[in-house]
Amino acid sequence: MDFSRLYRVDIRAWFVVLLMTLALVVEDVQAEVIKTYSSAINKAGRQRMLSQRIVKAYSMIGLDVQVDSANEQLLTSIELFEQQLSELKRFSKTKKNKVAEKSLANVELLWEPFKTIALNEVSKNGVQELVKRDEALLKAAHQVVLDLQKSANSKLGRIVNISGRQRMLSQRIAKFYMLLAWRVNTETSRKLMQISSEEFSAALDELLISDINTKAINESLDDVKVQWNIFERSFQMREGKYIPLLIAMSSEKMLDKMNKVTGLYDQLGK
Repeated sequence: MDFSRLYRVDIRAWFVVLLMTLALVVEDVQAEVIKTYSSAINKAGRQRMLSQRIVKAYSMIGLDVQVDSANEQLLTSIELFEQQLSELKRFSKTKKNKVAEKSLANVELLWEPFKTIALNEVSKNGVQELVKRDEALLKAAHQVVLDLQKSANSKLGRIVNISGRQRMLSQRIAKFYMLLAWRVNTETSRKLMQISSEEFSAALDELLISDINTKAINESLDDVKVQWNIFERSFQMREGKYIPLLIAMSSEKMLDKMNKVTGLYDQLGK
């Protein structure tokens, strides 16, 4: 009997119960007050990333790749998504024009069944159900960002959106790679991974020439460019040859670096 695997399952089950308990108090206790549009756009943009990160982590568990780390990514991503949803809902209620209130309600509607599937036992059927739903959730989360960006009506808001979207693309690329390795929606996954890669490159070029960049932002973007070159080479795999462990690690480095850049842009609005 594989006791180590049983241990992992037990820990995951315990964490699921903990998350459900936290969900009852998150809106009143954990939710922070968002004070600026740039911060709201930053957090709304992170919701897009989390939708992709959850499917990526779920697929890593299915592939038996860094299972403990993937479980942690999956569960903490779900917790963070719920927390930020509460924060964004509270922010929308403080604005006279009820900014993003309708689009947030749509996110919440799509989120609940998505979360339920993600918390169930990992399986091929489960990941296929998540894939059916994650594009709609991503689109809904993106609409929240667009609504906030429109209300902000500033160059900074647009740049925070673009930078935050890079975080999502780092996880989206890794998600499609994991799906390919797991033989899920192979042709579609391959096509969308390539499109996501091209979108990341184009957006990075735009960020690099932004006239609102500070010295710290430019230095961080230079680091991103170096890491992106490494990451891009990693997922340009040969047919049938997959290295999910390397992609998992590289995507985390990309996420960390883009999260830093987005945070620096966010600070310009405070």
